[in-house]
Amino acid sequence: MIDYAILGLLRERPDHGYRLRQRLLERLGPVWDINPGQVYLVLHALRRRGLVEPVAEYPPDPLQRRQRFAITAKGERQVLRWLRRAPRILRASRRDLELGLLLLERSPREEVDAYLDQTLAAVEATERWLRRGSVEAARDLVRGLSVGRALQELEAVQGWVLQARAALAQTGRPGDRRDIRSEGGAQPR
Repeated sequence: MIDYAILGLLRERPDHGYRLRQRLLERLGPVWDINPGQVYLVLHALRRRGLVEPVAEYPPDPLQRRQRFAITAKGERQVLRWLRRAPRILRASRRDLELGLLLLERSPREEVDAYLDQTLAAVEATERWLRRGSVEAARDLVRGLSVGRALQELEAVQGWVLQARAALAQTGRPGDRRDIRSEGGAQPR
């Protein structure tokens, strides 16, 4: 996903990794916390794939050691293809939760409860962090929408954890079988 964020920013103008990171943070605020090293790794991977290319400075500035990159025609096509496809709706965070419960399938109930408690605590901490950033986000439409989407996603994760806890209260462990469809829970895939 970060590949496309960087390519999208480079569609606007050539830039170097540090400034790309700053632009991402300005636009998306606390939703995307990305370190500078990640940006440079992605830039070099994009370069190897022919999606970006280094830009020479004229005249060269000996004090400016940061390499600027520009999007290539191939990179432009890649971004446009990505923009035309439907976004992935199911987020990795819920997949992680499902995997955690699967791995705890035969574990004592206390371990399962501790996992769910830890997840709820992480959701609450993330929500507090996002709400602190939402004051700044209110001034910028895209940033505000990003924070709003992240908060909705957290609510969904919290609801899923509470639903899992309620289901486990009736059965005891994740490995116990029952049909949750009749109780209004999620449909099996």
